[in-house]
Amino acid sequence: MLSFDQAVPRRLVHRKSTSEVLPTDFVRWGEHEYVAALQWPRRHGYFEPELPGSALVTETIRQLTILACHEGFGVPLDHRFLMTGLGFALLRRPLPAAAGSATELHATVRATRLVRTPAGAFRSARFEISLGASTGGTLATGHGDALVVGPAAYARLRGERAGSTPPLGRRGPLVPAAAVGRRDDEDVLLVDGDGGLELDVDRRHPVFYDHLLDHVPGAALIEACRQAARLEAADPRLELTRFEADFRRIVEFDAPAGISAVVRGERADFEIRQGRRVAMRAEATLASGADGASR
Repeated sequence: MLSFDQAVPRRLVHRKSTSEVLPTDFVRWGEHEYVAALQWPRRHGYFEPELPGSALVTETIRQLTILACHEGFGVPLDHRFLMTGLGFALLRRPLPAAAGSATELHATVRATRLVRTPAGAFRSARFEISLGASTGGTLATGHGDALVVGPAAYARLRGERAGSTPPLGRRGPLVPAAAVGRRDDEDVLLVDGDGGLELDVDRRHPVFYDHLLDHVPGAALIEACRQAARLEAADPRLELTRFEADFRRIVEFDAPAGISAVVRGERADFEIRQGRRVAMRAEATLASGADGASR
């Protein structure tokens, strides 16, 4: 029986703060298949668990993907993870948690598209994930695509950028927080640049930089897409109910990264470019209002 008694060790989901850890248990169920227990917090300054949407589901998929690599495939803790893709579908909102309680969920995690090194070590996989309320019913499905590299290989890949840290200042004037459905400026990821909207993530952000990275995290790119769609559609309550992203290049700190959102009714296409290179392309289905679900 899965336990909700305490969070899994924070190192297994690449978090510094224990309060940011969502999984509480993780058990092998079959070959390359696992079951997990999670808790979504009662309140959170960024994820808005009272109206769970794409940000909370994205982080849940991220943590379960990394946890499965470490616990399911024995990936060493000093290895680095590159997310090459992430997708999800929000099927319905969870039932409200009991008064004073966090929302308890179960998840299934199944590894597909598994690639190993010639020596048999884990190299990459797609982790297909289904999230359900402990009372029954599927809330969301999704996948995280993980590529794992060792410390030496990562240093070669990143070159002089390995270990770099983002600047403390913001890149330009922020778009209004209310226009993208946020209360606080630190959660706003878009600025008005010379050539249009640009990505800008506050280094002091307690979620995106809970632990320092030498690049812009993929979860920030997804949230930037949601904010860009809200701005384009002039609807601060717009939600990504289906989303599929292809991460093509690491987004660096030291050059502007432009983001475009083309919204056509319930559909949207996104592109993030840095210089002349495409870093991410994504497509989504949208719903207005927090009660939206995939169709």
